[in-house]
Amino acid sequence: MPIAVLRAVLLTWWEAHGRHTIPWKLRADGARPEPGEALDPYGIWVAEAKRR
Repeated sequence: MPIAVLRAVLLTWWEAHGRHTIPWKLRADGARPEPGEALDPYGIWVAEAKRR
């Protein structure tokens, strides 16, 4: 399967079934980040590590 097809399939699946309401994967104002927009990696790491 070509990588472009795999990427499209995975992104389609994520849009339909992905976890979209995870607070630490949103911007500070609660909006979803734009494609390529960087989020604070420390905040994401702390939130993920705390869950375990």
